[in-house]
Amino acid sequence: METLNKYSRSHIGEEHTTKEGYTIKVIDGGTKLNHCLVDFDSRIMEIDYRCVKRGTVKNPYHPTMYGIGYLGIGKFKTAANRKIFKPYSIWKDMLERVYSEKHRKANPTYANVTVCKEWHNYQIFAEWFYEKSNYQKGWELDKDLLSIGSKQYSPNTCIFIPKALNTFLANLYITNKSGYPGVCLYKGYTKYVARIPDVNTGKRINLGYFDTAKEASKAYEKERINQANIWKTKLKDVLPEVILNNIK
Repeated sequence: METLNKYSRSHIGEEHTTKEGYTIKVIDGGTKLNHCLVDFDSRIMEIDYRCVKRGTVKNPYHPTMYGIGYLGIGKFKTAANRKIFKPYSIWKDMLERVYSEKHRKANPTYANVTVCKEWHNYQIFAEWFYEKSNYQKGWELDKDLLSIGSKQYSPNTCIFIPKALNTFLANLYITNKSGYPGVCLYKGYTKYVARIPDVNTGKRINLGYFDTAKEASKAYEKERINQANIWKTKLKDVLPEVILNNIK
């Protein structure tokens, strides 16, 4: 089997196409056995020639994640020893929520949401996660609390918050046939029921049954103010005041 070594230059000028559709051109021999120096998508790299010939070399900037996200080049890995790293799973889930057609159909509120261009690159997101974010175990990425009404995931609009708080905030935007957040017609009855996420568990608690949706909404709004104040007290030493004031 033909191999390259640091003295071999016999493959200079060859062009090969990768399975992702990119062209690789061999420009010199490599410094290691079987390696060669190539021009790959305007980057000079040393790669195993056998991979070049088979077309199995992957472009780190190829958008493999929902046609948008790519891994990039850098020190941040996606996994090790079969364990997926937290920033990668969060990055992947973020892109899925925004760019997965299945998720968009099931969650219409994401119709106009985007991820900033910088965060299409996993390396940049991972750097933010490790060096600048406020992540704590069990917390979730939120784009609404830091920047009310935000339609974009970005370093300027995102912050990590407790999962139960995320559920509480999301409940404000839930739309249903009643026309009121937290209110729905009780199945099989003519009464309306009001429900709201519990501060500690995130599970919805029943606030009672009412003759009209408006009455149920009043009960919901009253309890929501109470729950918001509980959240502010719980997180007063964890989140900045400017963010706490957005918990409503």
